[in-house]
Amino acid sequence: MSEAPSGPHRSRSTLKSLRLPLLGILGALSMGSGGGNPGCDSPPSCGGSDVAEPLPYVEPVCDASCDALVGQYRFTFQDTSSVGEGCNEVGLVLPQEFVISRKGDVLATQVQGLALSGPYHKAPTHDVSLGGEGTVVLAGGKSHPINIVIDGTFAKVPATPQEPATITGRYYAFRVGNSAEPAGTPACSIYRTFSASR
Repeated sequence: MSEAPSGPHRSRSTLKSLRLPLLGILGALSMGSGGGNPGCDSPPSCGGSDVAEPLPYVEPVCDASCDALVGQYRFTFQDTSSVGEGCNEVGLVLPQEFVISRKGDVLATQVQGLALSGPYHKAPTHDVSLGGEGTVVLAGGKSHPINIVIDGTFAKVPATPQEPATITGRYYAFRVGNSAEPAGTPACSIYRTFSASR
């Protein structure tokens, strides 16, 4: 990722740049999920419920509340099936754990040798998004450009680093390919929901 201004603006721009490559993956995953009744555009008239109002935007703030979130979290993935031949060849796997630390005005961690960082949003969302992109040495000692994002929400925000804490969310990891690569270069993308407890 490229250099950006420091502070909250940097966190927002970094997060935006991380999520752009994921749009294609998410779009493909969502295709075929069913779009409901095409002749019904008003939930109440179809027997459904009113559409909930979206939550207001919360400016990310890393103060003493971030200090209570640090620690070692262990992943539990809902889907533990194989990540696929391409990912196995590259060396991208489902990680077992990650350690959250505070780094100035953001939270940070490291997964598969790649540094991730991002903002924490306080009430009412209590969510965190940690992402990073870079070239790391994986299987067979080969270097690969990869992108990893951990998007999650704290079910209950701990008051101290010693209290139990659980994050539920989505884990994304993929190899960043380009058109100049030779034919047969392995492709890899991982999308899994998870919970992680401290």
